[in-house]
Amino acid sequence: MDMDHDEEDEISLEPRREVDWDEYVYLQEQERSQVSLDAKDLVALFVAALTTIFLPIVILMVILVVIALLFGFIA
Repeated sequence: MDMDHDEEDEISLEPRREVDWDEYVYLQEQERSQVSLDAKDLVALFVAALTTIFLPIVILMVILVVIALLFGFIA
């Protein structure tokens, strides 16, 4: 006999807890709200974009420059 199968049967036989749906409240958000970005917010977005999207491109450029310098010094 498989012991795991017996444990699963015991777990499934436990009574389920009733959910009190009164605890959950739906708050309607405004349909459109204007958000004004400060300069520091724009700088933060720019840095985040550089680190996530452009970081592999920057690393590739650095590697290619190093390889070009190595071949330039060899030849």
